[in-house]
Amino acid sequence: MEKSASGIKRRAFQLREKGFTYALIEKQLGIPYAEAKKLGHEYDARHGKPRKVVRTLAPESTGSGPITIPVRELRNDSAGILRQVEAGRSFLITVAGREVAALGPVAARGRFASKSALEAILREAPLDDQFMRDINDVLGERIDQL
Repeated sequence: MEKSASGIKRRAFQLREKGFTYALIEKQLGIPYAEAKKLGHEYDARHGKPRKVVRTLAPESTGSGPITIPVRELRNDSAGILRQVEAGRSFLITVAGREVAALGPVAARGRFASKSALEAILREAPLDDQFMRDINDVLGERIDQL
C-alpha cells in the first residue's frame, strides 16, 4: 500500500467514492480518524457525498470458494490482491459482471525424479527384496512411466 500523502489521499478518495464511511477509511488505510474525516470531507466538497454508504466491510473469505471481484478492483489494488493470493485466497475476476478469469495460488508441484535418475540410484544402492516388492505393489507398472 502506498504510504505517501498523495497515495493515501488517492486511496481515500477511491474508498469514499465507493461510499466508505470515515471509520472504514481509517481502518482500511491505517490512518487516524481525524485524517480520514478530513480527506472524506475534501472528497465530499469536490464530488458530493456518495449516494450509497458502506458501513461495514465484506467479511473475510469465510467459505472455501473464491472471492468475486471486478477487474477494476484488481487493477486498483493488484499488490493487495496478490498478497491475499499468496496467503492462499482465490479470486474470480469479472468484467461487466461476467466471470472472465480465475486468480489463485500456484499449486504445489510434485517433484519427481526422471526414470534414468531412479535407475542410477537403484544401480548404486539396490533395494532389499521386500522393499522392492512393496514398491511394485504400490506402483505396479507405473514405475516404467516415470
